Amino acid sequence: MLLHNYEGQRDYSVTTNKVFLEWSDIMAYVQAIQKYLTSISFEPDSIITIHKGGLIPSAMLSYLLKTSEIYDFKIGEGGVVYPKDILQLNMKKVIIVDNIIERGEKLSVLLEFLRNFSVQQTSILTLVQKECESPLLTPSFSASMIKKEEWAVFPWESLDY
Repeated sequence: MLLHNYEGQRDYSVTTNKVFLEWSDIMAYVQAIQKYLTSISFEPDSIITIHKGGLIPSAMLSYLLKTSEIYDFKIGEGGVVYPKDILQLNMKKVIIVDNIIERGEKLSVLLEFLRNFSVQQTSILTLVQKECESPLLTPSFSASMIKKEEWAVFPWESLDY
């Protein structure tokens, strides 16, 4: 079993139970996120996606929410790589979308970075939340939960497993 640590390195020492998600699961999770946003009357102007796990869910949500503005952010050892037109996020309501969250390291770094801009309102949304004893960040909404000993395998990753 191969897992990735935060820096994207392969970790051969960890064994866990794989949870293989199907495309139908992903669609149901994306629809659950849409229903959540509707229930709290949150209409985002823009979507911030976490590269690369958040790209597909963000695209799916953009169609459901009729929001064409998607901003792709990459978070890694070198910091935050952001789009050239980042200033267009000023005074906008945004959702931040990723496929999974455990401790929330990447999202914490992104939120700290976004404090330099005048984003009006933010909601953090994930398809899956992994149980964690001491999270740095808890999302506004996650469509599904998995146990800490489980590893979610998304349909777009399945060729790697």
